[in-house]
Amino acid sequence: MSKNKKKLKKPIFSISIAEFDIDIGNTLVKRFPEFKFEKYNYQSLANLVIPDGAHIHKSDHTYLVLDCSGEKGFPSEACEESYLFGIGIFVCIHDETVRRGAKQSSILLLSKLPYFPLYFPLLKTTLTKYMLDPNISHIKTLYKALNESLQKENQLTLFGETYPLNIPRYQIDEFPGASLIQIVKLFKMDTMILWYAMLLKSRIFVIGQPAGKVSNCVISTPLLVSPLKGFTGLLVPYVALTDVHLIEKKSFIAGSTNPIFSMRPEWCDFVANFATGTVTQNKEEKMKITGSDRALIKNVLSGVNDNRSESWVRKQFVEYTENFLRSWISGSPKSIHKKYLHNFDQNEMYKKYHNELSERIKLLKPEEKKSPKDFLDILIDENEELGALEKTKTLYNLHTNLVNLTAIEEACDHDGVTTMFQFLGEKSAQVRKYATGVISQLSLCVKGQLSVLSGPTLKQIVALLDDKMSNVQNAACYCLMKISSLYIGADSLVKRNVHLKLKEIIEKSTDLKLKSTAVQALVHIYNFLPNIEKVGVEEFKKEFESVDPKYVSNLINLFDLYEQELPKTTEPSNELKKYLTGLQSDSVENRVLATQYLLADLVSNSNLIYDLVLTDSLDIVFENEKSNPPDHILSQLCVDVLVIAVDTFFGRKEIIKNKFVNRAIIQLRTTEDPLYIFYVLRFLEVAAQYKETAQIIVENNGIEIALKTVLKHILRPMFNNLAIPGLGIIKHLLLLFPEKKSQFFEHVKVLEPYFVHTTKRFVSQPSHDREIQDLILKIIILAGFELEQVKQNSLKREFLVKKFTEYKGTDKKEKFGIGFSEDSLLKNYTIEELIPTLSEERISQVDEFVKLMEIPFNGETGYD
Repeated sequence: MSKNKKKLKKPIFSISIAEFDIDIGNTLVKRFPEFKFEKYNYQSLANLVIPDGAHIHKSDHTYLVLDCSGEKGFPSEACEESYLFGIGIFVCIHDETVRRGAKQSSILLLSKLPYFPLYFPLLKTTLTKYMLDPNISHIKTLYKALNESLQKENQLTLFGETYPLNIPRYQIDEFPGASLIQIVKLFKMDTMILWYAMLLKSRIFVIGQPAGKVSNCVISTPLLVSPLKGFTGLLVPYVALTDVHLIEKKSFIAGSTNPIFSMRPEWCDFVANFATGTVTQNKEEKMKITGSDRALIKNVLSGVNDNRSESWVRKQFVEYTENFLRSWISGSPKSIHKKYLHNFDQNEMYKKYHNELSERIKLLKPEEKKSPKDFLDILIDENEELGALEKTKTLYNLHTNLVNLTAIEEACDHDGVTTMFQFLGEKSAQVRKYATGVISQLSLCVKGQLSVLSGPTLKQIVALLDDKMSNVQNAACYCLMKISSLYIGADSLVKRNVHLKLKEIIEKSTDLKLKSTAVQALVHIYNFLPNIEKVGVEEFKKEFESVDPKYVSNLINLFDLYEQELPKTTEPSNELKKYLTGLQSDSVENRVLATQYLLADLVSNSNLIYDLVLTDSLDIVFENEKSNPPDHILSQLCVDVLVIAVDTFFGRKEIIKNKFVNRAIIQLRTTEDPLYIFYVLRFLEVAAQYKETAQIIVENNGIEIALKTVLKHILRPMFNNLAIPGLGIIKHLLLLFPEKKSQFFEHVKVLEPYFVHTTKRFVSQPSHDREIQDLILKIIILAGFELEQVKQNSLKREFLVKKFTEYKGTDKKEKFGIGFSEDSLLKNYTIEELIPTLSEERISQVDEFVKLMEIPFNGETGYD
């Protein structure tokens, strides 16, 4: 239910000032009105608005959601049950007169209404006033002005300035300022892992920089699974390392700037990391997204790329979640959903939704509601009677009705493509335009693409590229770009030589929008089909003088795929400039912060990497990596930037010139820090996918070094995730150099004992993780192992492990007939020292076991 501002006499609960003191830490030094909570003391509230490592920030902000149920000083008229919503604005002002060299202060507003964007400018103004004159009167002024104005005014006067009060309306779990677009741009396909995590009400951490962006991401997560409600109490938009008690519960969605949270898998189930753009799962059995999950995100990303609104993106997720909920209501959920969410129908949020839906259905009045099928029926049945204006209007309504995949698939099921074909040759340009637009929407799903590709429709759309009307040409090119976004579409376009037609448009057209769409289609085509003969692009270099940034951005992507040189530029973009000062700062802490911010933007804005490379700014990253030891966070972050850079042609050239592939292999051999090793392995895994960098890996014994790293960590419960990128390196080298299969076989045969037969995949061993096992299986097949023999050996190993290791009680084991406890010195003995106590038959069996395991026995086999 939407909340009305007039229901609350005093929406603002309290305003406070938080400061850092070098002796006592963070605390609330001034509060108006005074308040005291049992759950949240002054220090913990101050920690939530002065982020970890705050002294390296110039400014930042955080959000708070406080559950105040049971607190004596909390009024019962709260807007949303018993919650207070907070926003903290932080500033750091360098001051040599204080002991730490800077003054750190935050202003914290606690409100019964989560109007975060509305409060933001008012708090910044008040904090600036307070920093110049630390008097409590400033926060009293803001408190009184807001409480009065939120009741009856549409503007507020504060310190002589007038501010408009655009009071937002919101529903439960839907906060002003929340952004699903931000989540999708950050995590792309992994957004659906978050979707599942929210449905499971899991323990979720969002890690990144800055704190404001993290907090905003946290308050946006409930939108993923709307219309389900009830997540507000699970939100901890920011948590400090000193206050982990705030997340000691079965379910939460928490945010932090401190990467240590991502290194503690026992603290959470899922970690959404800004720096990598991934959502990792701390689970024995990993969830995998489905084909329909992928289709949803492709549709959403396509819409975001076309500048669709936040409300449009939200509608996509609402529709998708409602379809999922209906499948449970009807008793026919997908098998994969039964597997991942087998008790979902017992979920209280689901039960509440089901009951509310039943009540809404009872109250519904009969009224007409046209579906895509209804519009198609009009166009089919009344085609001859409809004039150009009516056709245009109906096609427009159909186009705007195709708002989600459900509607698109319904239109495809009712011969939408065939119906549209008859309008592609109409005299009216508007009719041709909207008919082509409908086909472009239908091409977002596989059904639609197959319909377009299997009939005469595609030929007609290609012909419309030469239409006399520019709006029709643009619609046709846009449609072809959408078709090229799936592999089958890209392949069909190449077979029909459409890529040559797209090149001709770029060369001859003067319409920048048309040219940009044509380039984007070529990028899709060459991403899917990198080995086809490429059309010449040398003459496109003059196009880089265009003032259209989107067109230039698409051209850069195309040139990167072509591995074509681009001229170096001397002037970084304004977007890059904001990072360069921090990257070159004298303060290591500032360089760390700037690199964290840069990484977050690189993940959501891939074109920034070209700016970094083409202005020679990547040299700063190389220097920062070299100037610190491997266990320093700056070195690790710099390698993470290079992971993104090595995935581009321009970046690889700079990486090869700086010999970083060679350095990475040396570091892998000599470094012990697990986090740095992980980043280096990720870098080498991407580098192994490209011939020029893969060759350097092979020439520098990279495959042996990667294997040693894998074997060192594959059986270590806390570190076996290091084996995943290590195995990835080996897999990609085998794919890239099939002629070296026999040479590689000699190295990778050491992996054979770690293969687990598929019938035994999910035993309780850390090395039996699905992802690790899938990679080992692929490597075994690529390297030319006798797969049946490998499977037989695996089953035999399983049998011997069970036979020779018996557990007796919680702390005692019997191995090879020898009993010992965990604390016993016997476990450090060698097999030779233990053999005298065994019979000859037992010795023979032990020898067979050790040989099959191909690992030395020193009282531990790794299979405990």
